[in-house]
Amino acid sequence: MLETTLNDILMALGLDIGSDVIILPKCSASIRKATVVRTFGEVCEGCLALYENSLGLAEIAVFKGDASKVLGISKGDVVCIGRM
Repeated sequence: MLETTLNDILMALGLDIGSDVIILPKCSASIRKATVVRTFGEVCEGCLALYENSLGLAEIAVFKGDASKVLGISKGDVVCIGRM
């Protein structure tokens, strides 16, 4: 779970639901693509999703997978998000 709302991220980047974003695990040069969705079930199996969880916070998930393993991150790691 990220420490900001999905709405704040979308407003800061000028994006909407359905937009693609880049995810930089640990703010490194390792770029991953994610899609902004309402639920992580809206992306293909194994794909990254950026969505709003039940607390209203932004969350990165992998449909039928483990985002922490895919991104090589753990609790407390910094993740940068940007426009494609």
